[in-house]
Amino acid sequence: MHLKKIIKTIIIILVFLFPFSAFSNWQGSGTDTDPYLIFDIVDLQAVADSVSKGNIFNANFHFKLMSDIPGPVDFLIGAGSPTNRNWNHKFDGNGFKITLLRSGGLFPRSSTNSVIKDLSVDGIIYNASGITGGITNRNRNIISNVTNYTSVQQVAVGWTAGIVGVNEEGASVIGSINNGKIVSNTSYLAGIAAESVGIVSNCINTGSIISTPNVPLDPGENSRVGGIVGSISGTTPASQVVVESNINTGFVQGEVYVGGIVGANFISTPPVSILINKNINYGLIRGDMRIGGILGGNQLGFDNRNTATISNNSNFGVVIGNSNVGCIVGIRQHLMGTIIIENNHYDKRMSGDDD
Repeated sequence: MHLKKIIKTIIIILVFLFPFSAFSNWQGSGTDTDPYLIFDIVDLQAVADSVSKGNIFNANFHFKLMSDIPGPVDFLIGAGSPTNRNWNHKFDGNGFKITLLRSGGLFPRSSTNSVIKDLSVDGIIYNASGITGGITNRNRNIISNVTNYTSVQQVAVGWTAGIVGVNEEGASVIGSINNGKIVSNTSYLAGIAAESVGIVSNCINTGSIISTPNVPLDPGENSRVGGIVGSISGTTPASQVVVESNINTGFVQGEVYVGGIVGANFISTPPVSILINKNINYGLIRGDMRIGGILGGNQLGFDNRNTATISNNSNFGVVIGNSNVGCIVGIRQHLMGTIIIENNHYDKRMSGDDD
């Protein structure tokens, strides 16, 4: 009898630690070399249910999509809070597509061990409110080679983008594409990341990014709209924020701080280093004030150690605005710190000012 109790206890522990093996007929064992295979919406729903229960957060499983899922998928994979319901696993889209019909991104929040790669999403993200991205609302680790085709409609104050709502410090979005139209009546819009305090590199935006506030904005109410990143901000001392080797071909429209690559470049906590390098804009950029072919404007805060470098970028798009309009940078405004703008290429006929 004692032995039976021990065996029963072991089984219960294994079921808790390895819920997929215990409760599914999936192929695979969840390892890097033998991932769990997802064939249809039933399998995907099982992933979502297990993550949302919060009992596999530390398991670090590997998943691989084996076919398109036409859905439409109207559920979340995980939850934004508590932390143990974040996505903390490896998801290989394997080049396949998931069709969404919901009010937020597929993954509410990815955590520090997560990887999401080789995945496409299409469909509609409607009536979004708060932080919203086509792939994930918040990214804390690595997203690579993903593509968004969804149209994203934001109706409340928030951060809205085709790939990631907020790309957090230390996180990366690499080699990804937004083809979807991003529309909002609020601030912080972009093709790739609405706000980034990490790395965004080798990404492409072809979609229209359109901010239409309900009321006119003044310089203190920043729409912060960019083809690639809406707003860069450094909030942790010694952090480095990078936007490099990206391309925008989409139409970008806002009111204040609008850029072909980055809308606004803000640093609040020193010392922070920001690099905007080797990016290209081909899109039409339009707004009211602080409008740039590459960057809408800078604000470095109260510390001489803060630096921002805008270098080796090219603008071939038309830039239209009423004040502080530049082929590369709309306005260089800064209180302290160092701004370096060098070796950028543009046609002055595209806007009214050199930089």
